[in-house]
Amino acid sequence: MKHSTGLTRLITMLLCTLLALPVFGQQGTETVAPLTVTVGANHAPPYRILEGGKQTGLYLDIFEQVAERLGWEVLYREAPFRRVLRMMQMGEVDIMLGPLRTPDRESLMEFVAPAFPPERRLFFYLDESNRINRYSDLKGKRIGVLEGAIVYRGGQKLPGADLRR
Repeated sequence: MKHSTGLTRLITMLLCTLLALPVFGQQGTETVAPLTVTVGANHAPPYRILEGGKQTGLYLDIFEQVAERLGWEVLYREAPFRRVLRMMQMGEVDIMLGPLRTPDRESLMEFVAPAFPPERRLFFYLDESNRINRYSDLKGKRIGVLEGAIVYRGGQKLPGADLRR
């Protein structure tokens, strides 16, 4: 009986030692400088709000939490959407939050799984002739869009729409 109790203690001590090894491996990392990442962002409430030197909004708040947990130092560069895309292309920023995935953009950056479901769009009208019930109802309408934004559905550009950037 004593032999099996001693063996049990030995196995227990070995398991405790193995479980504690990662703790010892982390010692000394507090002297390593944090990784600095530059985030290119455009002012786009409620997702990205950049006002008075403060950064907030849904995407930025979540990103700040991730960066804090990873020990990253974050620098923000505010610019219009299209310029942020160009900054990604030139390697001037490391991260861009919120762009839609397209083949062109996939050549510039890595995409992760979307954090949120696709947005719903609201259309307001004063005259019944401007009612929008389906995608094809946009034909012939003048549509204001964000410069550099993706304006098509299912890989097809909207035929007959007058897009204003």
